[in-house]
Amino acid sequence: MKKIITSKELSKIKNKKNKIVLCHGVFDVLHLGHIHHFNSAKKKGDILVISLTDDEFVNKGPGRPFFNSAKRADYISNIESVDYVYINKNPTAKEVILKLKPDFYAKGIEYKDPKKDLHGNLGAELKVLKKNKGKIIFTDDEVFSSSHLINNYLIDDSIKETNWWKKDRLNIKENQIFDLMQNIKQKKVCVIGENIIDSYITSSPLGRSSKSSALVVSEGEKSSYNGGSVAIAKNLLAFHDSVSLISNGRFLKDDFTSKLDQKLILNCSDEIEKERIVDSHTKDCLLEIYKPFEFRWTKSHKEKIKNFFKKNKFEIIICTDFGHGFFDKELINICSSQKSFLCVNVQSNAGNRGFNFVTKWRKSDYLTVTEEELKLALQDKSSELRDLIKVLKNNYDHKLINVTQGSRGSTIFKNKEMLHTPAFASSAIDRVGAGDSLLAATSGFASSNTPLPVIGLIGNIAGSESLRYVANSISLNSENILKISKFLLK
Repeated sequence: MKKIITSKELSKIKNKKNKIVLCHGVFDVLHLGHIHHFNSAKKKGDILVISLTDDEFVNKGPGRPFFNSAKRADYISNIESVDYVYINKNPTAKEVILKLKPDFYAKGIEYKDPKKDLHGNLGAELKVLKKNKGKIIFTDDEVFSSSHLINNYLIDDSIKETNWWKKDRLNIKENQIFDLMQNIKQKKVCVIGENIIDSYITSSPLGRSSKSSALVVSEGEKSSYNGGSVAIAKNLLAFHDSVSLISNGRFLKDDFTSKLDQKLILNCSDEIEKERIVDSHTKDCLLEIYKPFEFRWTKSHKEKIKNFFKKNKFEIIICTDFGHGFFDKELINICSSQKSFLCVNVQSNAGNRGFNFVTKWRKSDYLTVTEEELKLALQDKSSELRDLIKVLKNNYDHKLINVTQGSRGSTIFKNKEMLHTPAFASSAIDRVGAGDSLLAATSGFASSNTPLPVIGLIGNIAGSESLRYVANSISLNSENILKISKFLLK
């Protein structure tokens, strides 16, 4: 049997004569610590199997894994003490343990402290191990770190040369983010704003039309996802136990609706759908189509919103203003008059460009806006960002402002403090929803007077995570964000 094995071959290794030892991990940049760990593990048995986390499930930050699973399997298979290497296409080792039924499961000594099992993955693996009569062992070797090596020697210079990397991140303590996540979990949140259906239609180019200069494509499959306020509410569930929603129209059915605490869905508009024609090969968007819609507000609708706020008290209200007619002056006044921590996001897009400025909101406790949207609102495309913020603050009452800057990251302003955080995404599949993810991930932290370096870190990780998927097809996972933050801080 060759060293790099398949799932079927994994199940055939176990026999009564040989003691099997399993090691599981990413093992990205091979170092002396890995070699010592494997050698110590092998001494406990006859056969050593290394299970590698496949690329899809590696959540360690930008550009990770540094080597793909095939290359990692190749170099580990050349280590003398290793008998077999298996690429695990699951987020944890539970399935590997079920199939292999190892006598021993070897982990580094740093895993002996149960408090460091922040995600509960090791605990779940040990339950499966115990059912199969296996034992956990800890190798007591000198601890090294692939993440530390990558962060200090291999990470992109655009990140390493920033003040955030050199200075600000060093002020974030190891367990600080976990503790903050626990603190905001109980805060009741309400999202209010437009619901948008984001649809993607795949296409294949056929060529130029014989009678015009038009590009002709063949139509493929259509996939639709909840966007707008609904997507933000779904992402908030990763950080808060209680999330409520005020929105319009219909949204696509999934298990999300059952997780909402309260919801008020108003029949005040047509369905808002945005269709994108994408190339089936490159995934590039060729054309975007806005379906026609119209808002028809009545006095009854506004009274329902007022009564909803009277009946339900929220610590945080998040207003997601996509500029399609949901937020008029009356509704802005209703939201602004609440005693909750007010978060506001105002977006400019093709459907409202020039008609939906951040300046329509006189105040907020936390404002997120793109640099381009800010310049458009202030009619100033040449001034420095710091000067733009001064103008905004002199005329409006926004206490904490997070300006997103695409591939350059984000800059946060609070009182006289300013902090820039680099972008962590190394590539992007789809940019739709990145800013919404940042808003959802940071609102709770912003309401808790969290240090700006933490808000910048969490927000930009969330944004980079959303760039890995089409639209809002995959919601944020707080465990993944915690794991990525942990490795970025090494």
